Amino acid sequence: MELTDSAVIEALREAAERGVTVRIWRDANMAAKVGDFDVEAQLDGRPQGLELRSKPPGGELMHLKGYCVDHRLLRTGSANFSRSGETRQDNDLVALRGASVCAGFDAKFDRAWAGI
Repeated sequence: MELTDSAVIEALREAAERGVTVRIWRDANMAAKVGDFDVEAQLDGRPQGLELRSKPPGGELMHLKGYCVDHRLLRTGSANFSRSGETRQDNDLVALRGASVCAGFDAKFDRAWAGI
């Protein structure tokens, strides 16, 4: 997953500053590849409530591009959170509502977050 869009990163920062728990799990190889454009480089000091973790380098690539909001809204699709991924590429986006649709995503994310 590529997360380099400044507007998205700023929205995540603002959410964390409002008290929303924001957890970003990403591929370490991609974070290294995009360097100064990466979310951590753009955050200029991490606000409380925003946590970043990376999948260990090597092994399988992470291609997950989704998020769940308040266990009620699931967004998934092929687009990276980058300027070109959101404006120039032919990508899909699926948004589903309901706690039941988030349950599977939340479980998978929680396992990845815990390093399982």
